[in-house]
Amino acid sequence: MDLKKLYHDLDGNECNILQLVKRDPEWAANRIQAQAVDRAELIEAIREKVAPLSMISGCAYVIESGVGEALNTFLPWGANAEHSARLR
Repeated sequence: MDLKKLYHDLDGNECNILQLVKRDPEWAANRIQAQAVDRAELIEAIREKVAPLSMISGCAYVIESGVGEALNTFLPWGANAEHSARLR
């Protein structure tokens, strides 16, 4: 967690992320929930794009593994738990 990065609260005061969450817990809850929805939508969009490729004989596992690795590499929260377990 980067505590050096500065944010601004609703009154314009500089603060770190922990201070911001403490001052406005409803904002933090809204951001966490919105991020979960964004993550689910992104994963679904990726799956829709690669689904046609999985019909090519022998490519399904490679594509699924690649999607999981991409999500684990580029998204800080990684792929979903079910998919991550299949990759291990």
